[in-house]
Amino acid sequence: MKALYALLCCLLFVSTGQGVDHEEVLFSPHGHPTARLLELINCAQHTIHVAIYMLADEAIVSALGQAKKRGVDVQVIVDQSSMRSRRCKGRQLKHYGIATYVFRAPRRMQKKITRSRFKTKRRCRRNKRSIARMHHKFALIDNKLWNGSFNWTKKADQENYENIVIT
Repeated sequence: MKALYALLCCLLFVSTGQGVDHEEVLFSPHGHPTARLLELINCAQHTIHVAIYMLADEAIVSALGQAKKRGVDVQVIVDQSSMRSRRCKGRQLKHYGIATYVFRAPRRMQKKITRSRFKTKRRCRRNKRSIARMHHKFALIDNKLWNGSFNWTKKADQENYENIVIT
């Protein structure tokens, strides 16, 4: 209960506009952040710079492609997982001519996982490498910052409980 109260207090602080001209707070699944994101992308005139961990929503990729065709400077940083997975759309960005950068963890950020003393197979794998992830989920669209826990997937919009703050 204390955690919920703290969260509500934080949201109240954000919504009072402390040092911000205009802000919005969205929650999925009921707030449907994807609709607002598509609106921002479709209205962009100058820049869309994105760092997103998971990009799997075809409508968002298509909107980014259309923005690129309109002459908007679109640049995206994605994690390796958005390029490897069949359901992710990282590769399609390049087909639209969008500058796409793939985050690859430096070798020093990779660590070898060995079995723990608890010998839990689920949590530890023998002789596997753990790779640091680029887990950001934000975008700068013209003069607006889109930031929160929201991955750009249909599941994040329709099923998960996610948050977004637009300033």
